[in-house]
Amino acid sequence: MRRFGLATLFGIALLNFFLAYSGHYLSSQVRQFIADHHTKPSSFSLIALAIPPWFYFIAAVAAVAAILGLTRRLGDSGVVYTVVGLLLLDIIALLVSLWGVGVFLFPFYERVA
Repeated sequence: MRRFGLATLFGIALLNFFLAYSGHYLSSQVRQFIADHHTKPSSFSLIALAIPPWFYFIAAVAAVAAILGLTRRLGDSGVVYTVVGLLLLDIIALLVSLWGVGVFLFPFYERVA
């Protein structure tokens, strides 16, 4: 169980670095879209566009937890609880980001198509 938890923590760290990088690119493209069409996004959409840098924080927490797990300073149950908590944070952040960006862009789908 410990190996699975540690491997999952390292996977969470790597994937969150990728999510932060790609999410930052997506948010910059959406911000450019907003500027090109001179629209005012909702406050929820602005919050969703600001989420990608937080994935770096989740990745750093996962990496620190994995290192603490490797050095046995974090017990088996702590590793498992950290994995579950970080995965729940990822799911919530991804859903908020997707919904905030999707709600903003939905009216433009008919015009572009």
